[in-house]
Amino acid sequence: MPLRNSYIKSATPTTVHGATSAAFLFALAPQFANPIRCLHPVNVRSQLSLPMPDGVGVYFCFCVTSHSLQAGSEFWDIARSVKSQLSQINIAQQLIEERQLRQPIVAHLTNAAAYIADLQSQYPSHLTATNLGRVDMAQQYGNIRITALHAPVAMPGAGGLTVGVATLGDHLALTLISTSRIEGCERAATALLSKGVKHLEQAVE
Repeated sequence: MPLRNSYIKSATPTTVHGATSAAFLFALAPQFANPIRCLHPVNVRSQLSLPMPDGVGVYFCFCVTSHSLQAGSEFWDIARSVKSQLSQINIAQQLIEERQLRQPIVAHLTNAAAYIADLQSQYPSHLTATNLGRVDMAQQYGNIRITALHAPVAMPGAGGLTVGVATLGDHLALTLISTSRIEGCERAATALLSKGVKHLEQAVE
């Protein structure tokens, strides 16, 4: 579902990621008891000693934020909480600890999807929020113009609900991925996507 970036321009000191995460945390709140946990795959290329192009390899670590949503909870308080909790995580230290723990496993890795599934199972959460940010790619190809990019749409080994966010030009697109095969899941996911977008739009009116 594409949105124009003007929808999320606000003087509130948070981020696009904080706002989109908050929108879907509010949408999920009626279904779960507090606290609601949100998993955030974080790009760690900037932490590497050698520069690594975006198109080479998979370089991320998992960060989890925890939120208690009450009847009177304010949207921007939750959005700021996402940003605050993520900013307090020492990514460099986490990478060192993960490397020491996982290097022997990765050295003999034969199934990347299974490895990611096992890794994610160690970070239980109700929602995964992954944001590609502003994607630097051409939008015009001859007579064809790409107006919005829906990504990511595949998370190997990811379980539960994942909201993918990507911005291309002046359009931010939201994609909700659910791995559930329960009957009626598609309708429920569509309804949840609509609720998340509604929370986001109402917050910036």
